Amino acid sequence: MGPSGKSWRRWAGAAVLVLAGLVAAVVEAAEPAPIVRVVGPSQRVYTGEAYGLSFVPDGHMSVLARADGSWSVWWGGGVRAGAGHTVGSTSKDLRDFVPLTLSNGVALGELGPVGGGTAFDADYAGPGSVLPDPAWNDDRHLVMFYHGENHTFAGRHRDDAYYAAVGVARSADGGRTWVRGGRILDGMVPHGAGDPARSALGAGMPSVVISGGYYWLFFVDWNTTLPDCVHVVRAPVSGGGKPGTWRKWYQGSFSEPGLGGRSTPVVTPPRGESIYAGLPDVSWNTALGRWLMVFESNDAYWAVASSDLVSWGDAARIIGNPAGAASRRPGAYWTSYATLISPTGASDRVTGAAGWLYQARGIWGVTSHVMYRVPVWIGPAVRP
Repeated sequence: MGPSGKSWRRWAGAAVLVLAGLVAAVVEAAEPAPIVRVVGPSQRVYTGEAYGLSFVPDGHMSVLARADGSWSVWWGGGVRAGAGHTVGSTSKDLRDFVPLTLSNGVALGELGPVGGGTAFDADYAGPGSVLPDPAWNDDRHLVMFYHGENHTFAGRHRDDAYYAAVGVARSADGGRTWVRGGRILDGMVPHGAGDPARSALGAGMPSVVISGGYYWLFFVDWNTTLPDCVHVVRAPVSGGGKPGTWRKWYQGSFSEPGLGGRSTPVVTPPRGESIYAGLPDVSWNTALGRWLMVFESNDAYWAVASSDLVSWGDAARIIGNPAGAASRRPGAYWTSYATLISPTGASDRVTGAAGWLYQARGIWGVTSHVMYRVPVWIGPAVRP
């Protein structure tokens, strides 16, 4: 996933022209910036090569604690059948992961691209967020909100461009198999019949939490007029997250449909950062007593806090990304796809004062990215 370096730089230059007006349209920050500090060296965690995995992870990771003290973990990545699959695994320590479905020791993946040239998930189907299905009271029924991609433009498959959308799927066996439930969200720019205007279009990279009887889904909108920013859409839990139940946040209310509707960003590029804000990771943080979002810009990872999931405060810089997440250059060291995980939480959707910031790291165009993590401390004031 992710746009190519050259096209991204051209797009970023044009987006700067409208950034000032966009920031002015966002609700004035009312929440103080959280403190998120790196408190130790980074660690290389996992490659998945022994199971035939690659691009680990290729998006947001989703974690659920199990009754026996172990973890269920999902991410998007590559299997020997190809890239863009949902990979489920179990882990005792969040360092070593055993895939859920294996054939002769090789991971198969649990949900993958459907193929062809028309489906929104023809070329990619990876989480996203995996949550216990509220309609059931067990650990086997799960709901997944996943990032889908279609790479067909003007009748031709493209390796350098995609249109993203978000879908929903359900599992009744703990995430080993999934049943697709359809497309629930797309971007403000439709998937046109002609050549793409840029390398990434649509809406994707979802991170989902539940609050007040709603699913809140945070995503990136890739369009042709505004900088890439974090947007939000929500749906009543009672509706099962099905297509047609989602409404986008637009100019102060949830007034636009998830499919075909307009949206207003809730998190924009930090001050002095002119390119983008994206790849959100949202959790309820017990140390802050507020919602915490970790996101990336081109040159760093950042944290913002909110009391209502709509108004997000000033951004605090966590750690830099010297190679640039968007302006990826062949041979350059590169990181992306952050997920904050606290071992004391029941899932990635609940974090505390201590945790690990998981990332993907690699050398662009040379090596497949692999899983790293850095220890962080989180608090509202002074570190004890």
